[in-house]
Amino acid sequence: QLLAPDYLFCNWQKLPSHEPLWTGPWSWCSYDVRDAGRARSLLAHGVELIETMAVRELRDALAGGAPASR
Repeated sequence: QLLAPDYLFCNWQKLPSHEPLWTGPWSWCSYDVRDAGRARSLLAHGVELIETMAVRELRDALAGGAPASR
């Protein structure tokens, strides 16, 4: 907390699922998220930023099935 970073990055599997995230001046970012349901759950839990290697698939799923643009 003394460092007061702008962002805290954490693999979604390492985040506490039944406890609140640490509060502070930072934004939480979770990485390696490939599933829209998982992304929605993380966002509801307080994660503000999602990193993924499945950008188009996750974007389309979160947008309700909108086609990927090229």
